[in-house]
Amino acid sequence: MTAQSLSTVVESCRTRRIRQASETLNGGTVSFTAEPTTNLQGLFTYSWFDTNTGKETTGCVSQPGSEIDPHTWNPVSEGSNVYECQDCERQVTVASTTAGETARALAPTCRRYSVQPPQSRNRPLVVLGIESSADDSSASIVTSDRNILSLVTISQHAENSKYGGIHPLAAQSAHVKNVPSAIARCLREAGLKMSDVDAVAYTRGPGMRGCLSIGEMAAKGLAAGTEKRLVGVHHMQAHALTLLLTEPRPPPFPFLILLVSGGHTQLVLAESSDQFKILLDTLDSKIGDAFEKAARVIQLPAHPTRSPGSILESYAASPSLPPFDLSPLPALPIPLSMNTAAQTHAFSFAGILSSLQRVVSRLDLTSTPSEQRELSRIFQDAAVSHLTLKLEQAINYIDPTIRNGLGGLVVSGGVASNLFIRGELKAMLSRTSKGKSGVIGVQKEGIQLFYPPIQLCTDNAAMIAWAAILRLQAGLDSDPYDLPLRPKWSLEDLYDDQPATPNSA
Repeated sequence: MTAQSLSTVVESCRTRRIRQASETLNGGTVSFTAEPTTNLQGLFTYSWFDTNTGKETTGCVSQPGSEIDPHTWNPVSEGSNVYECQDCERQVTVASTTAGETARALAPTCRRYSVQPPQSRNRPLVVLGIESSADDSSASIVTSDRNILSLVTISQHAENSKYGGIHPLAAQSAHVKNVPSAIARCLREAGLKMSDVDAVAYTRGPGMRGCLSIGEMAAKGLAAGTEKRLVGVHHMQAHALTLLLTEPRPPPFPFLILLVSGGHTQLVLAESSDQFKILLDTLDSKIGDAFEKAARVIQLPAHPTRSPGSILESYAASPSLPPFDLSPLPALPIPLSMNTAAQTHAFSFAGILSSLQRVVSRLDLTSTPSEQRELSRIFQDAAVSHLTLKLEQAINYIDPTIRNGLGGLVVSGGVASNLFIRGELKAMLSRTSKGKSGVIGVQKEGIQLFYPPIQLCTDNAAMIAWAAILRLQAGLDSDPYDLPLRPKWSLEDLYDDQPATPNSA
């Protein structure tokens, strides 16, 4: 077997991302294990069975891109566990019984063996992402050529229903169990080991400190133990950039982002992948939090795999069937829509929730599914009307030169999966393009709407891994291990406690 033929097998297996394979060559069969030894980075083991002599030889070879210099060991006598390196003339005693184990035991002992690092990268970056900012434990492996190799998310909806929402200590305790499980599953489903991963990313903030700390410790432990690069990611930046991972033709910068979740409701102008300006924020409750609290006020049944907000959406979409003893419920008042308050550029959902509570208390409702459907409908109508009204106002106040150059409106976050909201946003932007809303200077064709896939609207680790990839591509080497978590962290202060990366926009 020549060095060139062995090199061909190594390259073939590596290109196909196969860690174990057998190839038939002239005069025998080589079994190849594409797994670096622990001592020599890039050193791979093989066994060679010569069909002419019936003998098996074990050895090691460096990865493609380096100088192929196989070293071969043979037992000093038949059946002996003492091996001699033909190149180094070094003898080593091993206790291993299989060819692969023997090769791995012998490889680090070969003093003359040297591995040259590859001169150029011929495969995409592979990043393991970890998300634990709230109640979802998620792990994902994503590549820089925009492939999600695996995504595992473990939710706590059943646990949350016991406490009437996310209980910080209970959520943190669940992460202790679920984060390692999610990481192990995502590696298994991707068919990879940590040796195949280039960097480990985690959510550094914003979020619940205790929950964030579990993902942080897992990421730092993995990165340190396997000598991988470490990347801390802003949770809302990851939501904002998800579309750059999933959309074949993503909108060009600058574009608008409507972030709608349990922890945020913001309209943001994205000037680049790391430059954001908040145009509209909330005065009180966030829309996702308001939906979940409304579901509890209406006493909607809990579901082990669905959030209360998504259950409310389903009830609101059901045919309206008021009971015989109930006249149609009046619409709930829309906050910040009358008199001088109408000029307030902010979201506010606490008032809608208070109005719902007063209706339920006054009429003693929620006893039947019909009442629950009607209450869900009037709450969702009011909340979404307020959302679209304030969004419309904000678009109107954007400088016309910026507005006319917008690449689109990206809607992301857990609440972006709500189909009623999607329909109302589409209708609102359709009105603006036809000049019926009072919005001045919007392009004739209107502002194009973009959404990530529904499964990536909610919290997930794929978006964390992707945001980390963008940071690495911008020139980041690795984040230091002593960076603190940032449970409260504005998108406008992105990575302001770190030196700028060389290629950041």
